Amino acid sequence: MRLSGMLLAMLASPSAALKIPPHVQHFYNELRSKSDCHRKLSTGFHNSQFEPGNMSYCGDHLESHGIIYLLGPHGKLSNLDINCDGHSYPALSDRCRSHAANRTFLPSTSIRYLIEDYDVGIPDLNSHIHSFVVFGNTGPPGWDTFDPREYGVERASLMIVVCGGHMFYGVWGDTNGAHGPRASVGETSLSLATACFGEGMGGGDEAHSSHDEPDVLYVAFTGRDAVPGRAGAKWESDSFEEFHASIEPLGDRLMERIGESACSWPGHCEGAMCRVAQDCADNLVCLQGECGCSWPGHCFGTSYILSGVFAC
Repeated sequence: MRLSGMLLAMLASPSAALKIPPHVQHFYNELRSKSDCHRKLSTGFHNSQFEPGNMSYCGDHLESHGIIYLLGPHGKLSNLDINCDGHSYPALSDRCRSHAANRTFLPSTSIRYLIEDYDVGIPDLNSHIHSFVVFGNTGPPGWDTFDPREYGVERASLMIVVCGGHMFYGVWGDTNGAHGPRASVGETSLSLATACFGEGMGGGDEAHSSHDEPDVLYVAFTGRDAVPGRAGAKWESDSFEEFHASIEPLGDRLMERIGESACSWPGHCEGAMCRVAQDCADNLVCLQGECGCSWPGHCFGTSYILSGVFAC
């Protein structure tokens, strides 16, 4: 495809947008109704410089679903800023290049070494083309950090992003570093941000160049089966739509994990408000005012046969 054709594809409506499946929408709604994350794998992160550091990497569904996501108090999710790190050619717009003097963008992502090992004809991810998410935090001593790999999330694994009333897939392609005054979360590639919220998204500090509302859900999946690898994605794609389509089959399979714990009493599932155990569905109990699992790894239909009986 010629550069002009790629530019037209980038400017087109987000044809890669997926309708949010009912069970994912239910999960999203349940998170928005939660008072806070119960199992905070790491906390103290900021959506923006104007908000308190109360975002957490949440492991409430780590055993039951094999997922980690960002969540703050009172159902607050994350915002969406732009990450323009990585290979910059072809640049399908000037929304990264024109702001290079205002923001610190690095010439490589944290999975460059994997892309090079794949030997697929590109040196690194391209923010203009590849759908990727910035997840995890690194920094000097005293800085709030989190390494998703400690909980089973692998580099270049697939992630789900719910944004702007749609759902998209991406790969874990970069990590938040200590490049600003505080440990921040909530970034994607330019191409994914554009698919979510349109052409106004950019890599600068101008008003409306980011999506500031805390309503974006980022979900990472654990396990080797969440990694597309060399053959499971079209890394050499020359448009966002082409790359996104190549990871949709894997995303569709992993997305079903979120539905595995769909309970029999909608509105009374994990995370719902409660006063007594009878307010909660199935084998959930009331934990500090919210329905939850009293024995992680043994709820929501996970069965273990011990001495001829189910231990759930």
